[in-house]
Amino acid sequence: MQEEEFKMFIYLNAHTPQNSGVLASVRMTNLIPAFTRNRGSMGSVTDTYTHEINAVDAFYAVQPTAKDYLKKNNISYVLWGPTEQAITTRYARGEIPDLRQLYKI
Repeated sequence: MQEEEFKMFIYLNAHTPQNSGVLASVRMTNLIPAFTRNRGSMGSVTDTYTHEINAVDAFYAVQPTAKDYLKKNNISYVLWGPTEQAITTRYARGEIPDLRQLYKI
């Protein structure tokens, strides 16, 4: 794990309510419950896991359904670390008006 990623976990523990939903890449989603009091946006591997991966990728690619995905899955926070940035270069803060930056690494 990169130092910047670990700092994100420290921030989440200090500044988010317990059990908050956090959208992240597949890799980071698996680490969120281990290092924070929060839950990741995807569950364990099931029949719907591929669908969840596609939905997360679509969010980071700024597809029109992005805000709906957050609301439907009770997601309060979105990670934008190195792993998430690798998913797409098209995301730019501000394209989804309801998001605001809380922490920058």
